[in-house]
Amino acid sequence: MPEVGGPFTSGHDELVALLGILSKREIIRARARTVGAMAALVRDYGRYVVGRPAYGYRLTATGPHLKPQHAQCGRKLLCLEPNPDTAPVVAWIFQMRL
Repeated sequence: MPEVGGPFTSGHDELVALLGILSKREIIRARARTVGAMAALVRDYGRYVVGRPAYGYRLTATGPHLKPQHAQCGRKLLCLEPNPDTAPVVAWIFQMRL
């Protein structure tokens, strides 16, 4: 193997292909775990765990953070609620679509 100073062999290509397949598999598994954990936070606790809220909604603080160290810093739990300024526009868009 060239990585350890040995000669280049035809088996090296198969090894590199196998390592590539294994790394892609691990990426898919990590992505599935992350998406599952985020969905569980939303489903079980009603938390909003993604970046910017969708148009027509806004983030509001619902109470202290669940983790004590974050609550001590003044962080709050965030939940989605309709934005009174933009929610009528979203309702109009869906009415026009129908």
